[in-house]
Formats: sequence, C-alpha cells, structure tokens
Amino acid sequence: MFQNFKKIGNKYQKSYYRVQKRNLLFPNEKYIHSSLNINKADLHRFKFVHNIFKNQTGSMLDIGCNDGYFMRRFPWKFDTFLGLDMFSIQKYTNNLFSKQKKRYTLSGKISYITGLFEEIHFQRKFDFVFAGEIIEHVRNPDVFLNHLVKVLKPNSVWCITTPDNIGIELEEHNRQFTDISLYQLLQKYFCNIHIVHLKSPGNSWPFLIATGDGKRISITKRLFLWSSQKFHYLLRRFTIPKRTFP
Repeated sequence: MFQNFKKIGNKYQKSYYRVQKRNLLFPNEKYIHSSLNINKADLHRFKFVHNIFKNQTGSMLDIGCNDGYFMRRFPWKFDTFLGLDMFSIQKYTNNLFSKQKKRYTLSGKISYITGLFEEIHFQRKFDFVFAGEIIEHVRNPDVFLNHLVKVLKPNSVWCITTPDNIGIELEEHNRQFTDISLYQLLQKYFCNIHIVHLKSPGNSWPFLIATGDGKRISITKRLFLWSSQKFHYLLRRFTIPKRTFP
C-alpha cells in the first residue's frame, strides 16, 4: 500500500525540508522560556501530557523532539530515551550539543537521531511514543501511523497532540484536525483511543490530546472501516439530490 512512498518522498523531499525549516526558529528551551512567549502554551501542553504518563517506565521515543526539551526537563521514569527529528540536535542547539553533551543526553540516557520517522527502520520497539505537533506537518498521515504501529510494544502507550481545528493557514501545516477527523484517522490503526480538548492560557491555540495503547486494530475491522468509508463516499458522490420547484 505504501511501497511508492519513498519514491514520492525523494521527489518532494527538498521542498518539504525547505517548508519545515521554520521549526528551527523555535528551539523549545529558548522559545518556551522567552519573555516574548507570554502564554507558555507549549509548556502547558507538555505538563498536561507528562501528568498522564509520568509513571510509565521502560523506553520513550519522542518524534519531532526538537532540542530534546520534553525528554530532559521533566521527571520521567524511563530508563532510555530516543529523540528523533528531521533536523539535527546540533542545529536546534546552535552547536551547543557538542559542548554540553551531558546536559542534552542526561548523562547518556538520551540518544538522538536525524531523519524522517516514516523512513527510518528501527531496531527496537518502545514503551511510550510521543508525537507532539507532528501529525499536521507530515506528508501522509496514513504512512506515519502505519509506521507508528510497527514501533510500539504490545503493552505500550502513545500520545499524539495537534492544534484543535486551527493552523492550516501556516505553510508548514499540511492539514488541521477536529476531534472527529482525528478520531476517524486513528481508529484505522488503534482500538483504544481517547481524545481530549486542552485549552491553553490566554489567547493561545487550543490542542487536541490523543492517547491510547499499543493494541492494534484487526485487519478485518480495518478492511471493514475502509470499505465503509468508500461506500459512503460513493453514495454521496452519485446520489442525485432531490430538486424542488416553485
């Protein structure tokens, strides 16, 4: 189903990276604690997610980890962390990483890799996977989620956050979600899904916080959902609305 993704990705990769480069302007640690960032919406979101998963143990994968802030600055119980971003930790930290490795790796507990999540073959699976403000950026959310399923352990948990029905006007955002559209997307891959609306302080963007476990949806149910969606699409497309005449 996704066999042509890499070919398509190579074709558009340069333009995709160019558009997403804006993220480098906002390294988390510098931006969150900046005096210009009055409402601290991202910090509010991080605290909310940490409170849900603070007792999880094992390993954590942070997709779109930026400068590693979420892994470094909260009292997690994980033994190991892996931070992944399409831009390097060196770029996010303005080369401070090489000078302050102990700080950015928590004395070796955190590792960082650079690349697109969908294109990386992982040698291991994870107990907790976090993708904060990523799903609205990715080129194909189905490719992304199909890969996410593969890196989750059987008894794992995951969390995906995204702006709540806002943000499509930004060049680097390829889509925006409501709670309904996000649920419809996630239910193709996971059984147990919970979505909450998180209001941010002041006038900052609200967020959708989606959480669940690693229990995958069966192939039978996935095919049923796909065929059901196709049926309703065709029904809407070919049903001729009734016309009324004066």
